[in-house]
Order: sequence, then C-alpha cells, then structure tokens
Amino acid sequence: MKKRQKFMNTARSVVPGVRFSSQLSPVVKKAAGYIEKNLLSIETSSDISNALGVSREHLSRTFSRETGVKIWEYVNRAKVEKAKTMLKGGAPSLVRELYPKLGFGCQSTFYNAFRRYVGMTPSRFKKGDTKKKSKRR
Repeated sequence: MKKRQKFMNTARSVVPGVRFSSQLSPVVKKAAGYIEKNLLSIETSSDISNALGVSREHLSRTFSRETGVKIWEYVNRAKVEKAKTMLKGGAPSLVRELYPKLGFGCQSTFYNAFRRYVGMTPSRFKKGDTKKKSKRR
C-alpha cells in the first residue's frame, strides 16, 4: 500500500481569473498544492485523486463546486500559463517541442487548449503577434 504524500494546504491559485476563497475544504487546498508542485507530470485527474487518497468523483465534484472551475480545466489552464512563461523566456526554439514537456498527449490538444485560453496559437504568441486576424470576405 502506498504511503500518502503530504501536500501543502494552500489557497493560492496558479491560474489567472480563478480565485480561491479562504473557505475551501482541505481536499481542494491539497489538490491545488499538488497541481502546483506536480503540474508537468499530471496526465489525468486520477493522478491527483490517487495522490490525495480520495475518489476521483469526490475530488471533481468538490473542486468544481468550490472553485467554479472543473479540475481538468484548471490543470489545462495552469499548463497553458506555464507554456506562456516558457514561450516568453525564449525556450524551446520550436513550439512543437513544448507540448510533451507540459504533459499534453499530442500537439493538437496543446494547440487547442492554448488557443481556447489565450485566444491565439502558441506560435503567434511566441512571435508577439497580438493582432486579431481580420476575416476576409
């Protein structure tokens, strides 16, 4: 039987726009701490629930109810924030080298998540192109 790890009891969000109240349950605080410490190695929500010793359903339901964001959406947003930091820092030179480092299963999943949360592709973000493309008729 695995020994449960202790995770910090944090109420800090690593995702802009998601605010944690001081009234969070211990399981949500521990989940946030686990996500922050292990962001790049998380592949499924079961990874988080297994590490905390709670059921995936309980964790998902509690996290969503208390934060207003589904746990997997929170993880993906945190990974996109990490990607933005890495892209601003200039490494890696090719955007397609980034998705495996962030724990995304494939390049299209990474691109879709990045575009959903940032509003542009990682390549455009890296170039600093913040203009919206006009629609041609």
